[in-house]
Amino acid sequence: VAWHTLPILAHYYRRQHSAEETGAMIDSLLAVLEVPALAHGVATAWRTTGVADFEDALQVVCAVAGSAATIVTRNIDDFAGASVSVKTPEDFLAAFP
Repeated sequence: VAWHTLPILAHYYRRQHSAEETGAMIDSLLAVLEVPALAHGVATAWRTTGVADFEDALQVVCAVAGSAATIVTRNIDDFAGASVSVKTPEDFLAAFP
């Protein structure tokens, strides 16, 4: 997962959960997910992704840097030019019966 996704997840989770529950959720995610380092050189490659939106392009370069097979998002259309597989959460979870 891209590092900048973590505060977004925490923000939305915190809307319905306590700070302690939110911290535990983030700890649980970090126990099973890898957060690739996004060095300056990797970040500057955002224009090469084929994705126009800067934040979405950073998701792509993070996915490539972390050798991720898939980006999971509700906004598949925003990743139309991505070099990484993109799936909805439902499609991604369906792959794990």
